[in-house]
Amino acid sequence: MKITEQKVRLWNDQRLRALVTVVFDDCFVVRNIKVIQGRDDKLFVAMPSRKLPDNTYVDIAHPITMEFREYLEATILGAYEHELDLRDQDPERYSQDSRESRGRDQDDQGDWAPGR
Repeated sequence: MKITEQKVRLWNDQRLRALVTVVFDDCFVVRNIKVIQGRDDKLFVAMPSRKLPDNTYVDIAHPITMEFREYLEATILGAYEHELDLRDQDPERYSQDSRESRGRDQDDQGDWAPGR
């Protein structure tokens, strides 16, 4: 299984640094993968999860093998770093005003399709 597309939305809310959408083999999408800054300032990837009645969280989807987890994390963190570089090159694109004028990203609406 290959990651064929990823979309990074930079975020800066406490420890959350980005929300990522990943497309696998141009046919399966996983949304709301989080890039989080840990207490030790190291970045890590958190899979999408839901809250259970007992106030614990369980991953909705996650890698089974360590090899795939490492591939997924490296790809997501690489895409995040690339998005930071783009922001640094064009800060206006990422200003709050321009973000609001663009509206919400299409994948927030459930309209994701490869190539958008």
